[in-house]
Amino acid sequence: MKPVLTISFVCFLFTQIACNGQDAAEQSRTPESSTVDIEPSSEDTLLPIEPLPTTTPDSDKSDTNSDVETIIEPELEQDTLTINPVDENNEQREFDEPNITLPEPEPEPEPEPEKPTLPASPGANNNWSDLVVPDDFDFNTSYDMAITINLKTTETLSIAIYHDFNKIEPGYIIPIAGSKLVSGTISNGNFSGTIRVTGSMTSVLIQLFNHSGKTLFYQSVEATNPDGINITDETP
Repeated sequence: MKPVLTISFVCFLFTQIACNGQDAAEQSRTPESSTVDIEPSSEDTLLPIEPLPTTTPDSDKSDTNSDVETIIEPELEQDTLTINPVDENNEQREFDEPNITLPEPEPEPEPEPEKPTLPASPGANNNWSDLVVPDDFDFNTSYDMAITINLKTTETLSIAIYHDFNKIEPGYIIPIAGSKLVSGTISNGNFSGTIRVTGSMTSVLIQLFNHSGKTLFYQSVEATNPDGINITDETP
């Protein structure tokens, strides 16, 4: 029994020694590890105290800003390209164009003296289609002269009045085309109108043709008179 107890005691002793040695080793390692942990913390605490270049933060900021600007500038350029150029031009013109006051329009020139007035309305059966003013017409001595015609016919006739003409033989008269005063149509041989003549016109030639204008229906040379000319109940 003694050998067994001796061996057990020896084993217990070695076990206790081993455990004590392990605890001593752990205790020896613990200060080292804590020392290692404390030293970095002391260094971290001393870092803000060390003098640093004053330009370092600014340079860092400037570098950061420059980097940001480098990234943003393409975006700004892209945004600028998407703007409608028409709107920019319109807005620019609104600022660039001066406020111009347009000049007032010049007054219109006074109208020229009126030409001879058209004959007074002769009635529903009369129609002046052409009014001619001769080159030698004297407006200063002109006056209105009434003409009344009443012939026995139901035809529609063409009428022309001249102030200059040539008599070749009795009953044959050639009017001067440039002296025509008026021309038009009459119905049923009835006409009542007014023409304008001058003091130098002593007589007028009145010609009536059928509506085709080829056959002479009536002609007469009448003296001018401020009281007018009256032709009634006459045949060709």
